[in-house]
Amino acid sequence: MSVNLRARLLRSLRARGWREAGALALGMGIALILYSRSLSPLPTVPTTPPSPTPTSAVALAPPTPTPSLTPS
Repeated sequence: MSVNLRARLLRSLRARGWREAGALALGMGIALILYSRSLSPLPTVPTTPPSPTPTSAVALAPPTPTPSLTPS
């Protein structure tokens, strides 16, 4: 934190009270976080397409013929 901002925070603390000084400190902290994130954005994880589910051996087998009920 620079000396200027620190002096401003201390003056605010003495002149206006804890609540406003805390709000100023919170606002400066949020601004600092947003500014630092805009300089170096977080790396994004590349998304991979979901792998196909392995098919079971039963699904790969040809259908078995059903016995017919009518005599041939």
